[in-house]
Amino acid sequence: MATQERIDFIRDRLPSNKALVISNPHAGGRRRNNHIYTPELRKVCDMLSDPRGLKLDVGFVETTDVVHAERVIWEATQNGVGLIASKGGDKTAASNAYSLRQTEHNTQLLLLGGGRQNILQNELVTTLHPVKALTESLFKGHPEKVDIGIFKTSNIQSPFLTNMGIGLDGEVLRAWNADNRRYRITMWPYFREGRKRFGNYDFALTQEDGKTQEYKNKATVAIINGGDYGGHLSVSDSYLNDGTLEAVFVDLEVLSNRGVVDLFVKTYQGKKREKGLTHVSFKRATIKVTNTERIVYQTDGDDGLAGNTAELYTLPKAFTLWVPDRSTDKLFLPS
Repeated sequence: MATQERIDFIRDRLPSNKALVISNPHAGGRRRNNHIYTPELRKVCDMLSDPRGLKLDVGFVETTDVVHAERVIWEATQNGVGLIASKGGDKTAASNAYSLRQTEHNTQLLLLGGGRQNILQNELVTTLHPVKALTESLFKGHPEKVDIGIFKTSNIQSPFLTNMGIGLDGEVLRAWNADNRRYRITMWPYFREGRKRFGNYDFALTQEDGKTQEYKNKATVAIINGGDYGGHLSVSDSYLNDGTLEAVFVDLEVLSNRGVVDLFVKTYQGKKREKGLTHVSFKRATIKVTNTERIVYQTDGDDGLAGNTAELYTLPKAFTLWVPDRSTDKLFLPS
């Protein structure tokens, strides 16, 4: 049980005494363990409403899709809910965060795990267990303002919290998702085959100053809002509250000539100026693939098809996320 000092710390930082636990049982594909109201989620609700502890007024909703989740969150913010505790994958987290941007009551977000990968949750608390996630992030953590990355085309606007990719990364995830694979380790064969099968891309990146830089014969561009790319590939100067995106353009020959392990260890550390890699930081830019009309992309692990031109930018410190104290140094610049 939390100390009174800790309870006071949390209550002083929540905008109200109302909380809502929401669960997306479809995250990662419906599986046997994705039932609506599991014992773990029941325990989360009990911990939040404990009359000897936080004494929050807690509700629970199962969401059916992104549109339903947006409506549930909007209604919650209008009703003065101060904390949304969300169970779902990376894309669920990004969508919920986007719904909470600049809300009138500054409704805050807490992540409870879920989904097939949940890269952000693994970086924050290294557990997908809802009760452990709640304990680490709320009872042993603090609220942080977090950026949201945006990938926008003429007909698509897709938020992301950790990363997105255009090119090989999108192609590999598209093939992997189509086969409904569950674990990240199963992605490696798709990558190994994909680097031989998928084509090269010519990129043109135009930043806010109007200058355009071309990057030809690239296998992929990885774009990171914060944290490691894919959960374990270190990217220099990548924080969740710095207001910038980090992009690493990877030459096709780098993927063709390297062993898989060597590639994954070294590729995305772009500030090392390794041959075949180019690292760029920006707040807002337009990216165009000049040698094809359509692109395959991924945002937080969800693949999609889009036209060849898109805007990339951040919404700086757009929402408040409860994070473990120990995650601060790695993922956040000092406030």
